[in-house]
Amino acid sequence: MKKLYRAYSELQEMIKKRDTEGLKAAWSLSSREKTMADGYGSTPDEIFNAIGIESKYERYKDIIFEPIGEWADFKLVTYAGRRLVRLENARGHSPLRVSSDELDAITSFTPYFSIIDGRVVTSR
Repeated sequence: MKKLYRAYSELQEMIKKRDTEGLKAAWSLSSREKTMADGYGSTPDEIFNAIGIESKYERYKDIIFEPIGEWADFKLVTYAGRRLVRLENARGHSPLRVSSDELDAITSFTPYFSIIDGRVVTSR
């Protein structure tokens, strides 16, 4: 679980720093696979843009980067025969959240992770 917590923490830091290139790199495997699954009807950048991180920077003028909080508040959820995992709280939200008081909105980014060659990677 420590590797998964670290993966979420690293993504959270990139979101806070608005490190778009780092986030694209983190989601690159997922974006490339989705592009191939779509029959190359889209590009990896278009797939990444669909996640909506950059659009939230623009839309939420008063963006608040929600703290992850206590890891104990999240449970491990598995998919695809336990090959994909993610964390969610009682409301189904990911630890990766941004909000806007002005718009009275909160967005939860929900990456799925896999372990590949001993590394936790964003896979969906």
